[in-house]
Amino acid sequence: MEPLSAVLSGVRLKGSISAAWELHAPWGMVLPEAPFAAFHLVEQGECWVHSGDGHHRLEVGELAVLFGGRPCS
Repeated sequence: MEPLSAVLSGVRLKGSISAAWELHAPWGMVLPEAPFAAFHLVEQGECWVHSGDGHHRLEVGELAVLFGGRPCS
């Protein structure tokens, strides 16, 4: 079983919200603390995620899972 599948198999989903954004440079957003995990998939281009453990570049097809509890920009 791949690692993401292993993690998700033990998660109990209680709800969902979906959105699709088309963003162009320069852009940015700050995500406040939240009691849930947010999944972000890059469908085109690239982006950067800045969190408490550093800066991470995401490219097409990559997924970021941001767990609640800390703000992220």
